[in-house]
Amino acid sequence: MDLLEQFKEFILNQKNKPSSATVKNYKADVGQFITWYQTYYKKSFKPAHVTPDMLKTYQTIKKTKISSSSVERHLSSLRKFFHFIKIEGLIRLSPLDTRPAGRQVEQSDPFH
Repeated sequence: MDLLEQFKEFILNQKNKPSSATVKNYKADVGQFITWYQTYYKKSFKPAHVTPDMLKTYQTIKKTKISSSSVERHLSSLRKFFHFIKIEGLIRLSPLDTRPAGRQVEQSDPFH
């Protein structure tokens, strides 16, 4: 099973199950990011190679194509995806986790 399908299963098995539309959006948003990554950087997607700067570049490009609220939804999907990747042990830190090391700060995610 590929990473995107594993992510979908992870979402579907959560205690507070999201709607089918939310699951579809998560999968589509993450899929778009993976496709962008592979096209933009001309290499296979490896979660451990994604940096905060790469995500900023993606966000900047997305802002020219879709609304700000849609960009935020995409970032919310990516936060959830990198949380999943971290739980699976494929990365140590999420590239979306910009807080200083050792400091616990609650991150706001309006799309949960």
